[in-house]
Amino acid sequence: MLYVEYMLGTFLLLIDRFSQDIIVYISNTMDAARKKSIKCVLVGDGAVGKTCLFHVYAKGTFPTDYIPTVMDNYSVTVFVRQKEPVILEVWDTAGQEDYASIRQLSYPGTDVFVVCYSVQSRSSFRNIPSLWLPEILNMGTPYLLCGTKSDLYEPGNKYHVHEDEATDFAKRYKAWANVRCSAMENTNLDTLFKNVLKCGLGEDSKFLKTKDGKGCVLM
Repeated sequence: MLYVEYMLGTFLLLIDRFSQDIIVYISNTMDAARKKSIKCVLVGDGAVGKTCLFHVYAKGTFPTDYIPTVMDNYSVTVFVRQKEPVILEVWDTAGQEDYASIRQLSYPGTDVFVVCYSVQSRSSFRNIPSLWLPEILNMGTPYLLCGTKSDLYEPGNKYHVHEDEATDFAKRYKAWANVRCSAMENTNLDTLFKNVLKCGLGEDSKFLKTKDGKGCVLM
């Protein structure tokens, strides 16, 4: 009799634990489903600093070694509006022509592109209308223009890209926002990714509504 009672008690305990596991699983699944996800793809010439942008934004440290990216992706949960959780998924792509076919495998399902150039490299800026925009605009996805390495900008250097040039370009080619930032100094990275989140959440661009194009959006 004692053995039967023991087995019955054990059986009931297992059922209780199993039921709790199911409840936790369902709860976690529902929480994950409630989270919005935004896919952001970084494109631009090689060595303009795409990898450093998200690395510093998410981890707060600047990578010391340069390792050319083929394709990589990262995700971080951020909170917007009334502490609403959003999963920001960032895809880092290779800028070299040899990896074009691999790079484009990451494009489907993208919510927002970030087209990067280095402010100290006019060639990376010139490649945007000839290479990068034709590659992404057929996706029908909005994009942000991002000037990297702003800490290295030298006024008067003809090989560097002035802020007004970038602003005019962004307005002409209808970028959702125009941001210049420095991963080295960790400046304007919050502005960049806050704009990414706003764009990915479907908000209207305030940049396109301003006359000077300098209406950076903050959350």
